[in-house]
Amino acid sequence: MYPRLLRRAGHGVLFGRNVCIRHSARISLGDGVVIDDNCVLDGKGESGEGIIVGDRVLIGRNTILSCKGGSIEIGDNTNISANCMLMSESRLYIGRNVLIAGMTYIVAGGNHGFSRTDVPIIRQACDSKGGVRIEDNCWLGANVTLLDGVTIGRDSVIGAGAVVTKSIPAFAIAVGVPARVIRYRDSGVQDV
Repeated sequence: MYPRLLRRAGHGVLFGRNVCIRHSARISLGDGVVIDDNCVLDGKGESGEGIIVGDRVLIGRNTILSCKGGSIEIGDNTNISANCMLMSESRLYIGRNVLIAGMTYIVAGGNHGFSRTDVPIIRQACDSKGGVRIEDNCWLGANVTLLDGVTIGRDSVIGAGAVVTKSIPAFAIAVGVPARVIRYRDSGVQDV
């Protein structure tokens, strides 16, 4: 049934129980993708690419991927754990071989203005800072929050509970609220 509903469903895609799919024509899944129980995939919107999931991606239990006129792109071999929320009104890009631990919240766009006091915040225009980009081989610990406009450089580690408000360079280890770089990983390059 799912291959007929989705823009693309690759070979060997597995769906758990109680999966909710909205705006299915804007959702593409690669080969070997696993969507665990109670997930929501919502590709709504007129602009952007919707949801594009690469090969061998695992989306954990109770995780929500939601576009609102934006796009979410997830690279091959990425693992998104349980109870995560990924939302995009602009562009959310997650590279290959990324580990995202449980209860992580990532929002690309969707920040309401609040400068006017005569208009409720919910009715004020949204302000986008360019989306979120997570480059290849990164690891985000449990309960991490990434705000709009940040890039996580390749091979970086974001510690559990961190709130990332500014971009993090490649090979960095960042922790805290707001997240700050505490050291850099060894690149593995040996002097000969």
